[in-house]
Amino acid sequence: MESTKFLELVVFKKQRPVDVMLRQGEDRHGMNWGTYERLAALTKYIDYGCDFTELGCKQYRFKNKKEKEEQNAKWKEQYEGKPYPSLMCCCGGCRYSIGYMRVFNVYSIAKVARYYNDKTGFWREDKGCILPRKYRSYTCLNHSCGINSVTTMLLFEAMRMSESQLYRYFEKNYKKHVCRGMHSWSIAGIIRFFKKEFEKEEKERRK
Repeated sequence: MESTKFLELVVFKKQRPVDVMLRQGEDRHGMNWGTYERLAALTKYIDYGCDFTELGCKQYRFKNKKEKEEQNAKWKEQYEGKPYPSLMCCCGGCRYSIGYMRVFNVYSIAKVARYYNDKTGFWREDKGCILPRKYRSYTCLNHSCGINSVTTMLLFEAMRMSESQLYRYFEKNYKKHVCRGMHSWSIAGIIRFFKKEFEKEEKERRK
């Protein structure tokens, strides 16, 4: 969608208004946008169970691709081109909620707008969500299908903290991990910490 039209949709036409941030520095939680985006990008390590290209999402899993195609054809006829609730699962409200966003970084709106359409939002058939993870809302990333480990829960908790809370939390609970910077922890150190923990968990699952 063209960015001007998208901005108009966000500001004037949404049922539940979205706060468009006019400063690049902080979002409503007091966290730097760049920090949030780096943490959000780490969700690539999380298996949400989505498989829209083959057998459907975790909640509505089909037995095989043929069953999915047959059901998909029925839904298309039933809903006459509108979003199909079961096929889209928790993404069903993407169009109306604008990706369940509650706040936008005004500097990212043009980038986000490119992925949105007025039929299914950021969701696409056989692909699922096409919005890069770093731009996705906390509501989407924190969906219960993805909460499957201690590291995952810690990451979601970190994404809700302000910048100062984030550093204080790691300084208090993970003192043995010391990185250079204004604090004993830096955001680069925190990102490395999460990557290592996710990699450890993946090795454990493969045993």
